[in-house]
Amino acid sequence: MVEEKRKFKRFEVSLPVEVEEKESKLLLKGEVKELSREGLKLNLPSFNPDINSEIVVKIKRPNKETFVPLLGEVVWKKSTGERWEMGIKIKEMDKTVKMEILEFAYESWLKKFS
Repeated sequence: MVEEKRKFKRFEVSLPVEVEEKESKLLLKGEVKELSREGLKLNLPSFNPDINSEIVVKIKRPNKETFVPLLGEVVWKKSTGERWEMGIKIKEMDKTVKMEILEFAYESWLKKFS
């Protein structure tokens, strides 16, 4: 049996994100696929950061037109053809926005059971 390492529930969610590639300054658009209190799973096109590197992710606030930045650390990555999935540990993020996004993810999760 595999031991679960996660401390917090992970919620499936789909929120747009933007990440700026450091070297080329190219703005990549992708999405958050899963979210928890400590991290998120991203899906991005052709972005292959180093493990343990810090990245700035701009995540779209639910039901709003604004993006807010978070500082994260790449903890794992996997190529899925022309796209990359990666696990990001949240290092810095506005607490109010974080709770707003978690509440959105939780409400979306609850709707699956009603």
